[in-house]
Amino acid sequence: GATADRIGYVEAHGTGTALGDPIEFEALAEAIGKARPDGSKVALGSVKTQIGHLEAAAGIAGLVKAALVLDRERIPPLANLETPNPRLAQAGTAIVLPRTAASWPRIDRPRLAGVSAFGLSGTNAHVVLEEAPPAPRLAAGDVERPAHLFVLSARSSASLAELARRHADALERSPDASLADVCHTVATGRAHFEYRRAIVARSREGLARDLAGAPPVRTPAAGRPRVAFLFSGQGSQHAGAARELLATQPVFAQVLGRCDSALRDRAGWSLHDVLDPAGPLAGRIDETGFAQPAIFAIEVALAELLRSWGIVPDLVLGHSVGEYAAACAAGVVSIEDGLALVAERARLMQGLPAGGAMVWTAADEGTARRLALPYGERVSIASVNGPRDTVLSGDEDAVLEVAAALERAGTPTKRLRVSHAFHSRRM
Repeated sequence: GATADRIGYVEAHGTGTALGDPIEFEALAEAIGKARPDGSKVALGSVKTQIGHLEAAAGIAGLVKAALVLDRERIPPLANLETPNPRLAQAGTAIVLPRTAASWPRIDRPRLAGVSAFGLSGTNAHVVLEEAPPAPRLAAGDVERPAHLFVLSARSSASLAELARRHADALERSPDASLADVCHTVATGRAHFEYRRAIVARSREGLARDLAGAPPVRTPAAGRPRVAFLFSGQGSQHAGAARELLATQPVFAQVLGRCDSALRDRAGWSLHDVLDPAGPLAGRIDETGFAQPAIFAIEVALAELLRSWGIVPDLVLGHSVGEYAAACAAGVVSIEDGLALVAERARLMQGLPAGGAMVWTAADEGTARRLALPYGERVSIASVNGPRDTVLSGDEDAVLEVAAALERAGTPTKRLRVSHAFHSRRM
């Protein structure tokens, strides 16, 4: 959809010869240099006037310069130009030969620059560049991340120590440098080697101090390790959950917003009313009907945030309502469909008679079953999460009696914040 009259700058080859320049100028004038109704101009430039002919690299040098012209919003003068070739027929064209630097500010539509650069052996490059979108900046009221991850690596411990020292010196010399920009650049702009440092940075001064601290860690260069995402079930929810993520992580906030919109349409209430400690539904966060959709939404939003950072799972696993988040992360269902299932599941569970209790204990499965046996179906083994990680569920009085027996025997227990006895006969 671009038209020739939108090009405001051309990085030309510029032979510097009496014969070559007029040929190139005439071709450019015919293609993009016709007089324009709005009076706009197209400026010519040539990096060759500054560094000579780079032979096979002439095309990429011109491309780099044109990108910089767009980025800096400034058109540089043609270096060493004193008297233009009289055979350049500028009259009646929109082409200008800049003698001094000029600003090229952004306008209401993307600016375009052309590259017409020629290498040796017949290598020609004719490219049109569009300006990149403006770099995101924090607006008034936005909250920057409170901490950033600073990572460095090198081929040897000595090289890494020297690299850390140089970065510490650079931070001290640049008090106005953005900590976020510094951490982003070192993470994405450098190769990754065997000797590594990783620092959680909250200020430039703190980062500079930490760079002089602990020794590097040597990691085997065996490729990317396998990653698994594990999604928990009900019981960990609380008002105020994910507030910092919502305030500082746009990807997390976007996904949670999708869940909130879908939930409003389906259930008629907002996640923010439940998760905000001052929200009208904050006191009901432990009720199944509200807890399960909130847990699902936070888990899928966190999974998408990790993906946006390049942390992609090879395996996913979930417990109870976390199974739905795992299915969503695996691509089995969409976020909206997963939320619909969870919301309906929660509604049905909420409709059951309240009561019962769930208790976690550090007992092994055998001990838990032995103590629960006298109570019959009134106490169930809800889950066995590890050798000494068991959850009991069932009638409240019976479950609490088993928990008391475990405590007397010196085995820790903890009552879960749930409204029903999940994974028991009561469900």
